[in-house]
Amino acid sequence: MGSVAIRDDILRSVKVFAAKRGVTPDAQAEEWLRESLARHAEDHELRKQFADIAAMSPTAEGGTDALDDLREARNL
Repeated sequence: MGSVAIRDDILRSVKVFAAKRGVTPDAQAEEWLRESLARHAEDHELRKQFADIAAMSPTAEGGTDALDDLREARNL
């Protein structure tokens, strides 16, 4: 088993959530880490796919870049 140093205030929050769900703080923290890692992997894969698609799109003088369009749409 591994261990991770966590600030006391964060650990208290984990304990509160875990108690509400009836699970151990370790189980709660592990679940959150697993979910976060999965989302990060999905985000990374999406960014890679967008970059691959953008690389296939010709950008001419005055043209648009697909990644710029996506970033702009996200900010709306």
